[in-house]
Amino acid sequence: MEHLALRAGNLRIVITTLLLLASLSACLLNLHNNLDANFYSPLTRFWEILAGALLAQVRLRNGRGHFRNSITQNCVVLLTTILLVTIFLLPTESPHPGAAALAVVLCTAVLIDQAEGTLVGRVIFANKASVFIGLISYSLYLWHWPILSFSTTYNGELLPKEVRFAIIPISIFLASITYQLVERPIKQQMAWSPPMLFVLMFPMFILVLASVAIYTTTGLPNRPYINGQDEAAFGQLVAQPKTDALNDNCLLQYPFDIPDGASHFFCVKSDEEEPTILLLGNSFANHHYFGLSSNERLRHHVILSMGVCNAAFPPTTPTSDYISDIDHPCAYSNKMKEQAWIYNSASQSNSLGNV
Repeated sequence: MEHLALRAGNLRIVITTLLLLASLSACLLNLHNNLDANFYSPLTRFWEILAGALLAQVRLRNGRGHFRNSITQNCVVLLTTILLVTIFLLPTESPHPGAAALAVVLCTAVLIDQAEGTLVGRVIFANKASVFIGLISYSLYLWHWPILSFSTTYNGELLPKEVRFAIIPISIFLASITYQLVERPIKQQMAWSPPMLFVLMFPMFILVLASVAIYTTTGLPNRPYINGQDEAAFGQLVAQPKTDALNDNCLLQYPFDIPDGASHFFCVKSDEEEPTILLLGNSFANHHYFGLSSNERLRHHVILSMGVCNAAFPPTTPTSDYISDIDHPCAYSNKMKEQAWIYNSASQSNSLGNV
């Protein structure tokens, strides 16, 4: 029986390792293609949880062992802690999750495995403040993001640093209440009985059904709020055909050698006359053109929208660190060519009064 249990434990470790490597590989392969999908997809983030699962499987197989509190073990914990703090403090422009996330996960796994029983572990991680944060950490994780998100939405722009720091104690307060009134009672009373499982899973099932309904109806377009909006404003919520992204009014006045195979590009002007408004930015800015050009209050303006690269980050080198798709109009030297084209075009138009 002991031999069978050992084989089963080894099999679980192998399966967990293979799943971790598959998820990590998907994350790294997709790192430069679609950052949003890489960040939000469970397939490319599952490796972070599986690292903890793998450590747990190894500890279950090998036993907890004897924590020696040796000088070497204390040094490992201290240095790993310093490295983890340094990773958080150092500015990084690398895509996330990427190398920095991998380093954080590895450091965290080392601390979980080695810190218990050490003097450094007791001082840093076993004090009451650290234990308290650990207990409410899940509730804190669930609270901090919606507070930041809704506050930013209400404010209309990124919150000042002082306000964001002020949100931290608010999140801790709400997380503490949630832990005491919701999370702790469930943990203490739950025996994983069918009724309890149903109570926990039913809300998730309703959320899944609601998500499917919203997706299949393209965002519930018939709800009263949307029906009451101007068609031009609603048009900004819907992606426009690629054929609407180019017109002769723009291309004849501002010719540009669009990269061969470019997946998308923008050069559109609302009239043959000289432009008075320049709409500059990536595709998120470009899509505002259709609403602005249809706005009655802007009828006396000629709106020009050109380029697809992010104007907030001008290129400093001929290559892009984040775009590896050769067909992307902002990849490699394309972005520098676009920047020169926009600069020369804007310099020719003395009528431009708004950018």
